[in-house]
Amino acid sequence: MRMQNSSGRDVSAHARIREIADQCVQCGLCLPACPTYQLSRNESESPRGRIAIAKSLSVHGPIDESARLHLDSCLACGACERVCPSQVPYLDLLAMARARMQSHRHESYMRRIMRAALERPRLMGWFWPLARRAHSTLRKLSRRPVTAQKTPAVPPGEAQRNSLALLSGCSGNQLEAASLTAATELLARCDIDCVLMPAQCCGALAYHSGDLQRASQLADQLLTQVRGSGAAACTGIVSGCARHCAQVVGGDTPYQDLMETLWSRRDRLRFRVSEHVVALHTSCTERLAGGGRSAAERLLGLVPGLSIVVLPSRGRCCGSAGTHFIDHPDAAAEFSKLTRREVEASRVTLILSSNIGCRVQLLRDHTNVQHPLEFLHAQLESPP
Repeated sequence: MRMQNSSGRDVSAHARIREIADQCVQCGLCLPACPTYQLSRNESESPRGRIAIAKSLSVHGPIDESARLHLDSCLACGACERVCPSQVPYLDLLAMARARMQSHRHESYMRRIMRAALERPRLMGWFWPLARRAHSTLRKLSRRPVTAQKTPAVPPGEAQRNSLALLSGCSGNQLEAASLTAATELLARCDIDCVLMPAQCCGALAYHSGDLQRASQLADQLLTQVRGSGAAACTGIVSGCARHCAQVVGGDTPYQDLMETLWSRRDRLRFRVSEHVVALHTSCTERLAGGGRSAAERLLGLVPGLSIVVLPSRGRCCGSAGTHFIDHPDAAAEFSKLTRREVEASRVTLILSSNIGCRVQLLRDHTNVQHPLEFLHAQLESPP
């Protein structure tokens, strides 16, 4: 496996892992930010410890079972990258290290099934109804599937200047029908044409699991789909996929943050008065993107009378972490305790989160969890 380093030079995965590892100055500033280290106080459960394990893997070859477990237990939340003064691309190192030990990883049967379903939309259509019957939390999610619009026949080079390809994601048609409907209608209210794309996994789960070959295949499929849409740009409703999708599509059909896009046209949006008090949950991936007040928070601020409680733990992992919670349920339960305590202290009745994995995790304890898009759509004033 070969890749490029930051200078564009082709390097082997072994050399790239060592290059990233050597970039770490071992300062330890990542330790307070790392959820798994805070839970265990074990150096091997910290970014610094995992970097050392990954470097040993690239230099000496196979590592023992305990070292593999430390790499596998990482949430890949990116909290360490946000605070790293050396800007170590830790998530890239983690993916490459997991790829090196892919044949030795003990990914559970259930986790493999879920990944397979999410990566194959047709299989997801069969798997999801069964999963809903078996799991009480999943029964609370959206039930109505949505039908993707046909990709418009747009001649090459004549993409509509004001059009967006709206990515359904791997599970949007099954899990997030209401959110997709809300997105299309909010964009229409902002005079932005959008094309709802067929369900397609971006490869983020495969990438973070170390299955880089499968991740590359899925990325190519998504890129082909986006290029064929004829749209000038693309966007999506799942914050957990946004960073990966942006890297996949590059500059050909650039990825735009949906909330930022709506905020840029906020003069076209009018909302009814609301007396709700809502808790806005910020996911790890949103926090990794940086910035101050999120666009979701700014948009919600346009709703007259609405009280918004931003949870103090902004960006601290809720325990979902993609499919991580399946193989590490005890740790996931511990991570979710902080969020649960904060929600209980805020005394809100409605939680808003743009990450589907976080919503599933939050639904374990709370019955009223929505995507911010759903709430904003419900508060729209009728057009004149």
